[in-house]
Amino acid sequence: MATVTELDIAKLLRNDVRLVYEWEFFYHSLNLELNDTPAIERSWNSSRSSYSLMRNLIGQFVSEKGSNATIEALAKVLEACQHNYIKDVLLERFSPTARIVPFDKDSLEGATGQNADTMPEDTEEDRQLQQKTSGSVTILQLVDTKQAGKGRLLVCINHLLHMLSLIGNRPVAIISINGKQRSGKSFLANQFVRYLKYSEKGDNWLDKTLNSDFEWRGDLQRVTSGIQIWHEPLYVNVGGKEIAVIIMDTQGLHDQKTGAQENAIIFGMSVLLSSVFIFNEKNVADDSLQYLRSFLEFAKFATGGSVSEDCLTFQKLILLMRDFQADGFTFGYYDDSNCPPNQVTNLKNKIFELTSDMHPEAIETRSAIQACFEKVGVYAMSSPGKQLPNKFKESRNWDPDFVYSIIDFVTTFFNPEAIKNSTRRVFGQEITGNQLKEYATKWAQLIQEAEGVIQSKTIFESTAELFYTNKIEQSLREYRTTMNNHLECNPAGLVASDLNEFHDILVNSIVAGFSSGKVLGGPSMLDKYKKKLLQSLNGVKDDFFSVNDANVAAEQQRILREKELIEAQQREAELQRQQQETKQLAIANAESGHKRALHELGTAQGRVQQVMANRHNYKRPVEKNKKHRLFGIIHTDTTYYTDWVYDHGQYLQALQAAEADVHRLQQVVNEAEYQLNVTRNS
Repeated sequence: MATVTELDIAKLLRNDVRLVYEWEFFYHSLNLELNDTPAIERSWNSSRSSYSLMRNLIGQFVSEKGSNATIEALAKVLEACQHNYIKDVLLERFSPTARIVPFDKDSLEGATGQNADTMPEDTEEDRQLQQKTSGSVTILQLVDTKQAGKGRLLVCINHLLHMLSLIGNRPVAIISINGKQRSGKSFLANQFVRYLKYSEKGDNWLDKTLNSDFEWRGDLQRVTSGIQIWHEPLYVNVGGKEIAVIIMDTQGLHDQKTGAQENAIIFGMSVLLSSVFIFNEKNVADDSLQYLRSFLEFAKFATGGSVSEDCLTFQKLILLMRDFQADGFTFGYYDDSNCPPNQVTNLKNKIFELTSDMHPEAIETRSAIQACFEKVGVYAMSSPGKQLPNKFKESRNWDPDFVYSIIDFVTTFFNPEAIKNSTRRVFGQEITGNQLKEYATKWAQLIQEAEGVIQSKTIFESTAELFYTNKIEQSLREYRTTMNNHLECNPAGLVASDLNEFHDILVNSIVAGFSSGKVLGGPSMLDKYKKKLLQSLNGVKDDFFSVNDANVAAEQQRILREKELIEAQQREAELQRQQQETKQLAIANAESGHKRALHELGTAQGRVQQVMANRHNYKRPVEKNKKHRLFGIIHTDTTYYTDWVYDHGQYLQALQAAEADVHRLQQVVNEAEYQLNVTRNS
């Protein structure tokens, strides 16, 4: 069986920057035992090389899967992670059945022809993967090549994604500053940071020293390359609600080392990400507006080539006019409804007004720029004076009008109310840091895979897809929440027809909300995602109907158990009644027997008393001679007569019989009393 070393896989995967900055999701998708997660995390935090990180991940995959660690198995993981591009490259490069094995000197030399001690040098991608804790971080880098006048752009937004993860479900505003080189963009970006970091503390933010800032200097050499962001989100508290602010600085346009395509990509990526886009120019004339329009063509999916209802317009453009000098205008901010105090003529309207004698190209330029943004404003800023750069670091060396302009500009656009109105939105809906992370990832992937050649349709459809996908998720959350509440309010379950009716009403309401507002991509795109929404809702519906069926069955079981319990209680009560009746009858019988025995005992005791009282009535007859008759004076014709004599023996016999009867009856009474007590206590 063919084998591939983990080194070969790591070399291939490290070129997929998106996979590297989503390494944790990729790692967990490998379905590994998590006992080595801390070691992998330490590798991420300490290693300077994405190659080393990928090698650690694939090495862990090989050690866990053993003989099952094949190219095909890894391809399935990449497909599950939706890294189809790198999956296809992997299957094209290696046999699907090839086993991935740990490297050693023999296998390494046999498979790759390299020496085992040879480790690839850190690439520019590796260097850009390092997260910083101060100053600026590059997220889009122009990398010079050996070919004169040629270069390539490295997309490495892992730090931006990390920041958006920290922001989480809070709103986010991204303020981007763009324009020609050597026009003071980085200097101004530092003022934004100072204000956001120190103004709430009451400090003099204008002269605060940052440990590390957006680098700038006063000579002709380029300083900023590509796109840089401040290394941390800066938070503004608006009515108890935190809004995160990200400051973005860009490479100056039209330098000697950057071609038009690279400039367009830098400009386009910046305007894609930002909610407030500051175009910094010293002299705003028709050529500057034409440059602005030409770079907006990179992302002309904003209007789809024309002004339409489904355009993905950008949010806010501030045309910052540096070193402004013009009669009749004062320094300050101008837009459709605002002018500086005591200013009559509106500079913004003057720049963008369309007149009959204007060249068609000038009209088209102005119309196209305003069509790309929801709001356009102009700020006229004073000159800083003629101090040398080394003296320009402190505001006391600036021209007073310039100090006023800086303070006014920063406080105008970074006060809490302005930040509240500058949060990032997509198709008019405010999004959170987590949601912007999805969009940024998609845009960066498109730029990387297309090598800078991006079609407007691709950008628009991918953004609309994310927008509709998020909207579907929101709709599903609404459906789940409402159905959960409905079922909780009806714990006994509902009749299937009633639940179906509630489901239909809820779905109609959700679909109506889903279809309201702008119809992105026209009716066909809306219908496409509406069908997906209905499929998702019907899929979720089965879960709730199953729960309802279970609730109905549980209620029926509860009713049955309650009925059985009532019947058992009734049977128990009847049994107790019968037992009570039996007991009362037994007690009555026992009491009757006891009374009868007492009565008979009393009668017997009376007889004893009667015997004792009539003891002299117990006599026997005795025959006597007449001569013995009393006094001897009674004469009869017979010789003998009968006399009655008290018989003590007869008395004793009668008394003993009566007492024996009392004794017998006393025992009967005692037995009856005992039975009565037993019956009563049973």
